[in-house]
Amino acid sequence: MVRDTAYGFFILVFLVLLAIVAYHFLENWDWLDSAYFAVATMTTVGYGDLTPKTDAGKIFTIFYIIFAVSTGFYTVMSLGKPRESAFRASFERVMDTLPPLTTRNFKNRGGRFVQEKLTHHLDLGIASIQPTFKKKKGEGRFVQEDFPR
Repeated sequence: MVRDTAYGFFILVFLVLLAIVAYHFLENWDWLDSAYFAVATMTTVGYGDLTPKTDAGKIFTIFYIIFAVSTGFYTVMSLGKPRESAFRASFERVMDTLPPLTTRNFKNRGGRFVQEKLTHHLDLGIASIQPTFKKKKGEGRFVQEDFPR
């Protein structure tokens, strides 16, 4: 995870330096304006005070935006991976401390049943843990089925 972040930062620095040199020579901007435009474009701020005027500068900007923005998003996402794994570990500790639940909806299987179902559906999103209901044989009422797998 740390390696992904380091690679991402290295690529971002390389892309910004490449853009600074490219804008300096393609658009005849001074170094500060080139650096300002490269960073503003990479961060998707885009104030509009500087814009490429040459065709070569516009084409370079198209590819620069694609690579720099996607690399920036990748780097930011890699920064969140340790926090996600820490959250997941904390969630599992909380689920282990749940008291047993004995309700008809969970067929007296207790908290472990709830924990297994929530943990199983953790990666699938909240909509996937919605229970389904079916009519019980011989009775006129609907009962909750097991959570779908």
